[in-house]
Amino acid sequence: MDGQYLKSVAVKVLSVVLSLFIVVYLAYHVITSFGEKVRTSWTELVTVNEKISVEAYIMRDETLLYSGFEGNAGYVYTDGDKVSAGSVVANIYPGDGNDGARKRVMEIDRQINVLENSSIAENALSNDSKKIDGETETLFGTMLKNIASNDLDYVVRRRDEFLVLLNRRQLMTNSVSGFSGMIELLQSEKYTLNSPSNNIKETVTAPASGYFYSEVDGYENIFTSRNIDLFNKDDYDRIISAEPETKNPVTVGKIVTDYKWYIVCEVESEKLPFFTEGNKYNVVYPFSSDAEIPMKLYRIINDTDNARLILVFETGEIRSDFNYLRRQTVDIVENSYTGYKVPVSAIRMLNGEKGVYVLNGNVVEFRKINALAEIDGYCICAENTENDKKYLGLYDQIITKGKGVHENMVVG
Repeated sequence: MDGQYLKSVAVKVLSVVLSLFIVVYLAYHVITSFGEKVRTSWTELVTVNEKISVEAYIMRDETLLYSGFEGNAGYVYTDGDKVSAGSVVANIYPGDGNDGARKRVMEIDRQINVLENSSIAENALSNDSKKIDGETETLFGTMLKNIASNDLDYVVRRRDEFLVLLNRRQLMTNSVSGFSGMIELLQSEKYTLNSPSNNIKETVTAPASGYFYSEVDGYENIFTSRNIDLFNKDDYDRIISAEPETKNPVTVGKIVTDYKWYIVCEVESEKLPFFTEGNKYNVVYPFSSDAEIPMKLYRIINDTDNARLILVFETGEIRSDFNYLRRQTVDIVENSYTGYKVPVSAIRMLNGEKGVYVLNGNVVEFRKINALAEIDGYCICAENTENDKKYLGLYDQIITKGKGVHENMVVG
């Protein structure tokens, strides 16, 4: 074969390879220069609180219930149920003290409560299943984090909430038709355990009307609200260091005889100007699924030199499935803001105006913002009620990450 011909072919092949390389090289630079990848998030309207976290102690007017026998208690009511004076709240059965019947009845009540809370409206929309999926995923992720940090109490507290979400998902996907049959079976078992034919040794009645609770923590006579008007700093120091009383073996529960209950807490003295006796403040309870309860500031207790500031809050709101753990961290809402939640890292300055870049189609535009507050790395921006295109609006696509982003830039 002619050497000159081979040389000519080699040159042509090399030329093609070089041409392809140049095309790829140029294409890469065009894409990276003009097809800048960005990360975005949609604006949504949220309400965010500035909070003061404190250690709070729950105080209630509680009367202990006793039995004349050491046996198993079968409860007629579940925790938090309203009972009348003289009504039977528990039956005492002979037993070896292992409390098996009592625990089983309590477990049955818990299961019935989960199933009853799992019902959904007949006209529930199909997209509600997406909302349930989102809530389930969020709660599951939170539970996993708490398991990793050995906070198993948190998982136990929220297990029923998780089961309710799973049950509702089954209903919406027609995996089950309902839970009435299961509820009837559980109620039948409970009736059998509480049956008069089960050799009841004693019936325990409520000495007064109120709210029944089976759990006793030994602080009923320590964190009492009976002398709340005379409560002082020395009382506060005494109760927060007190040890619980030893549980009497024949104690079967308690009645909360007043719908009003209180929390006492100590806050930094410089917070005094924020608090006014008689005003209402929203208090968030993380141990009760972040339940937010409005409470009146009943009393302010402080030293003459304002070195210590102790607050007493009051409410008459009774909620089901509320965790009355005697000592718990709560959040007092100091300020509340409603607006658009924007990452601080996404905020830019343009021509002396503070704002963010948004993606309108594939074109970058600048939107001004009115910042209300900065909380936990986010800026809460005022709502654009006038729909002014110069300002950030609801469901705008905020650019949260990207290199070389500028106004009128074309993305993609």
